[in-house]
Amino acid sequence: MSSQHAGAFASRSYAPGSDDRLARHRSPLLLSITLALACAATPLAASAQTGLRTNGTSQYVTFGAAPSLDTPTFTLECWFMREGAGIGTSTGYGGIDSAIPLIAKGRAESDGSTVDMNYFLGLRALDGVLVGDFEEGTGQASPGLNHPIVGVTPVQNNVWYHAAATFDGTHWRLYLNGNLESEIVLSTGHLPQSSSIQHGSLASALNSSGTAAGFFQGTIDEARVWNHARAGQAIKDSLSLEIASAPGLIGRWALDTISAYTTPTTVPGGVAGTVVGGGTLGPSAPFSAPPPPPPNSPPNAPTLVAPADQATQVAASPALTVGASDPDGGNLTVTYYGRVAGGTSAQPDFTLIGLPDTQYYTSGLNGGTPAMFDTQTSWIVSNRASRNIAAVVHLGDCVENGDNGGNPIEWQRGDHSMSIIEDPSTTLLAQGIPYGMCVGNHDQTPNGDASGTTTLYNQYFGSARFSGRAYYGGHYGSNNDNHYELFSASGMDFIIVFIEFDPTANPAVLSWADNVLTTYSNRRAIVASHYLIDAGNPGPFGTQGQAIYNALKGHANLFLMLCGHVVTPEGRRADTFNGHTIYTCLSDYQERPHGGDGWLRIYEFSPAHSVIRVRTYSPTLNLFEADADSSSQFTLPYDMGAGSAFQALGTASVASGANASVTWPNLAAGTAYDWYAVVSDGTKSTTGPTWRFTTAASGGGGSGNLVANGGFESGISGWTGYGSAFLTQRTEGHTGTRSLSLKRPSATTDFGCDDTPNAVTTVAKNGAIYRFSAWVKSPANKGKVGLKVFEYLGSTQQGGTANSPQVTLTSSWQQLSYDYTVRTAGTTLSLRINDHPAAKSETFLVDDVSVTLVSAPAAGATLAGAEAPPAVSDLASAGLTFSAVVAPNPLLRDGVLDFTITRAGFARADLFDASGRRVQKLMDEPSLPAGRHQTAIGARGGEPLPSGMYFYRLETAEGSLHGRFVVIQ
Repeated sequence: MSSQHAGAFASRSYAPGSDDRLARHRSPLLLSITLALACAATPLAASAQTGLRTNGTSQYVTFGAAPSLDTPTFTLECWFMREGAGIGTSTGYGGIDSAIPLIAKGRAESDGSTVDMNYFLGLRALDGVLVGDFEEGTGQASPGLNHPIVGVTPVQNNVWYHAAATFDGTHWRLYLNGNLESEIVLSTGHLPQSSSIQHGSLASALNSSGTAAGFFQGTIDEARVWNHARAGQAIKDSLSLEIASAPGLIGRWALDTISAYTTPTTVPGGVAGTVVGGGTLGPSAPFSAPPPPPPNSPPNAPTLVAPADQATQVAASPALTVGASDPDGGNLTVTYYGRVAGGTSAQPDFTLIGLPDTQYYTSGLNGGTPAMFDTQTSWIVSNRASRNIAAVVHLGDCVENGDNGGNPIEWQRGDHSMSIIEDPSTTLLAQGIPYGMCVGNHDQTPNGDASGTTTLYNQYFGSARFSGRAYYGGHYGSNNDNHYELFSASGMDFIIVFIEFDPTANPAVLSWADNVLTTYSNRRAIVASHYLIDAGNPGPFGTQGQAIYNALKGHANLFLMLCGHVVTPEGRRADTFNGHTIYTCLSDYQERPHGGDGWLRIYEFSPAHSVIRVRTYSPTLNLFEADADSSSQFTLPYDMGAGSAFQALGTASVASGANASVTWPNLAAGTAYDWYAVVSDGTKSTTGPTWRFTTAASGGGGSGNLVANGGFESGISGWTGYGSAFLTQRTEGHTGTRSLSLKRPSATTDFGCDDTPNAVTTVAKNGAIYRFSAWVKSPANKGKVGLKVFEYLGSTQQGGTANSPQVTLTSSWQQLSYDYTVRTAGTTLSLRINDHPAAKSETFLVDDVSVTLVSAPAAGATLAGAEAPPAVSDLASAGLTFSAVVAPNPLLRDGVLDFTITRAGFARADLFDASGRRVQKLMDEPSLPAGRHQTAIGARGGEPLPSGMYFYRLETAEGSLHGRFVVIQ
């Protein structure tokens, strides 16, 4: 250690005292030991003021069983800098599904013994927020019970942070950079397992045999374990200190040196750490709290410009215009949503019942009895008529012990209880009340293993039980673990998809669920799965819940997800995607007295008021939790009127303070429409109010749509297939009730439809601008579609084909739009809606096609060089050269590669990042005519590009071009 290093090291050390905010100088002896270790022959070079860097896959520090690190109250502290994803691990049933360890003494293993976890501090793999957990010890109220705590601030990579977790016996707290992140207050009798034989560790979590799971990728410095809860102010005051020893400090590792794979402790009689897997010495922590990030205020609510709210006689293709602003300035994205206006419904209220975890009723544990389960289902039957109960959802964990070694007693009790709602004589329904059962972790053997067995579940509640019932839809795979039900109520059709508990979120099951919702896109959709979210409002998604939401959120008919599992009994959240809101509700009362005291959930749908009233009731106690709007009793707005669901209309990007506008084309005459706008700064969004207008009875206003049959309400006349595409009329539409369906023939790479005759029959002047627009979707989420515009003088094409940016097809309607500037007076314009490259067995839908005159040149104005168009062979001599450019540059979200070729032939374009890795294939056209062309880059051509420098390479029949541009997100 150089004198410079030694001085800097000692400058942030202090002598110990009764207040643990003070730390001692490193003594000369300690400095001598450090020097000796630094000079020793070790596999890794040692230096002062370092941290320990681990690779996130196999490297960590172990302290062994280390009983001296066991403690019923504690403070855990360290500096850390995350440098990569790492790998998560479970902290146990009811804990954190996937957490990346920083400091731990244990992880998921078994409940109710000395192999329970004493403490855990880490990051949630899902979003990078701080998490902590412990499991209750022997003699406590619920031995083995997890007590997870979750922070709120996602950490960034390559930034140093100080993390701390404290527990004083009742107060469980997380701190980030000395600031309180989260706090949970427990009653007495919930101390951690302080006799844990699980191993202590840094950068991983170990079980009682020392097997590691979960790995931190990054650098850890100044790790400490105390046997008491430090005060928040003490933690903040000592951020800049290295504390060698102090009263109550039972573990401290400076991580400045590694000798013979050992990193020493500075606590007298403490436990040194063994470095496993070859961790290296990395940079030192800054020992000061990083400055807080600059504040980011949400954008202001959009202000209405046009059309006025409640306006009438509005044009058939109105420009929806709002003012967009943000207190922080900058660029904003405005997304528009619209629908045909609906009204309230006169249909009666109806009810859906949620039955949370019944495992203690069927097993007779914790004071629960089978009679309580019977009481729940008997109450449902008794109230079926008065409450108009339309369906029942069992939220999983019907039993406690899965296949139970072949003993079916718990399943027989569940069978008896559920058969009560199947009885035609009491329900007065031929097939009983429609219902379905989630598979919970306790229904599986081993517990929580989706790849294990559900033999008894399928014996008692398999497809054989439901086959032939009108409400049973079908199942995934060879058993009934994942299935769906259909029911109707108050003039509305519903589907409920039941997804098995599976922390790995099987992609094949999610794909099946996605296809089911696509098939039944005309039904309002509910998803039920045992574990989706944790407690709170908003309750954070678990790993499987997040995966399910991500996979299915694109379905505009999905509005509700239900779950149980989490013993903190209640939670909910609301997420909005593409203008529609999906509510997720948690209810699980098994930890209440008598195994749950019969509490259940009542979801009362009121079409007349477009709300879902949620109530919590116990038939056993004959008691409602009748508190005010809360976790137990609340109301969810949900449109059940005659109006269709909101659809995304388009987006506009503007600077703060400017007006943003999107055209809503080809609306029906004399019809009321609702719309709203969402303003986003890229991080936060603000949704404006819903406005309404009514189009003119004549469909008037504006220059009118030049496409004779753009809505396909009366057939498909005026359109012919391209590439042997098969055209039919489809009974669903974007704004009306019909659309055009295009199916790919067995062998082609390119297919679509052409307007016949051409939409624009005679152009008066060159320089006129026409806007081509169409709405597209794919029931199967396949393919990419764009617009092609052709200009002809007689039979001769003028210039090259104009190509709009493509959209990647989804199950939601998306708008294609392109403004075309006419080259030559007296020409005609033709439109092709084109899919390339075509996917096997692909089908896509087209609706609301429009062509409108946006602007015409003033009298006498001409488009330079366009009145006498050159022949294709003369393009080079006419001044057109082989060239390419990306616009705009810098690119904020998306743009185009604009290029000109003077010879017909193939054209391929690829996009590369700064390291030379190809990140997008922009185009691969086997044949393009000479002329000017465009292809989309960024979000319009696929996934949005992260900020950075990029390079394009264009290869054509006449040579290749390359260039670079910058993306700023």
